[in-house]
Amino acid sequence: TMTPPIKNKAFLIGNGINRAVSNGVKSWEDLLVSLSEAFSVDVDLKNEFKPFPLTFEEILFKSKGEFDATLAQIKETIAKVFDETPPNDLHARLVHSGIENILTTNYDYAFEKSLVADFVNDERFTAKSTRETLHSIERRTRFKKPILDDKGIQYDLSIWHIHGEINQRLYPYEIKKGLSRANSIMIGYEHYGSYLAEIQKYLRGDKGKDSKSIIEKVADDNYQPQSWIDFFFVGELHIAGLSYDFSEQHLWWLLNYRAKQIKRGKIKRANKIFYYYAVMPEVDPEDPTKYVQQLAKRKINKAKMDMFDSLGVTTIPVEIAMNDYEGYYNQIFERTI
Repeated sequence: TMTPPIKNKAFLIGNGINRAVSNGVKSWEDLLVSLSEAFSVDVDLKNEFKPFPLTFEEILFKSKGEFDATLAQIKETIAKVFDETPPNDLHARLVHSGIENILTTNYDYAFEKSLVADFVNDERFTAKSTRETLHSIERRTRFKKPILDDKGIQYDLSIWHIHGEINQRLYPYEIKKGLSRANSIMIGYEHYGSYLAEIQKYLRGDKGKDSKSIIEKVADDNYQPQSWIDFFFVGELHIAGLSYDFSEQHLWWLLNYRAKQIKRGKIKRANKIFYYYAVMPEVDPEDPTKYVQQLAKRKINKAKMDMFDSLGVTTIPVEIAMNDYEGYYNQIFERTI
């Protein structure tokens, strides 16, 4: 007998998927370089110990001009850079797999474009999902036309841009107010901090009169997820191509909160979370700088794995040849979709 599909199975995917196939997609480093040039500020971008979110803020605070205007400009510059992101075979493989929920920290529309080549985030293609203009608790792309998976079966797909998106849907009055369509792009600790407060509100059930806490939702078999946050508590979550950097404080906080509620017995049935990490053969010690960086990366990785283990996340090593990130995704997809 075939096992029935897991209800509320979701993938959380980071920028790795855009860069696994070499097609000139910008890395965070590239983006920071182009921002520091565009805003003509001198920022040390070579220090790997400086977290990306803080580097954005460093550029923002060193820029001349009015604060809010500069912040809006930085977000619009980022939107322009990522607007070019092309879909690749890996995006296509995931969106046609029949998995109904793809969570991504990416601002771009590569997933959407692998379904609709001329995708634009407007009323022709998508239904408006949220009234949020800054945060992305309930922000998702839902297509108006039916979507078929690779077996030709219709399914309901949601793509959740959990860190905002390059071209959010706005109501006419919001456009009149001059709100930027890149406003939800999450950069900087200040934005991370206010987002975490919203996440906490959502989990407590403080988001309106009918809101239930996450503990009540988990106990209800018929609960339909309303936010990407729910997938940390229901169904099955697969995390791939996301470094899960320690500066992603809201994502670590979520795992902590989940582990706490399980430990306290408030959540009786724990969902499953899997984290896939690439394991490469030894590095070539001929290049001392690269060698040291590789060793540092392994130490950081070990720190993350220790944390994941303590927080009830299953860590799965994926062995790949040097820098064969396409192989990494294909192996994961073989196992899971």
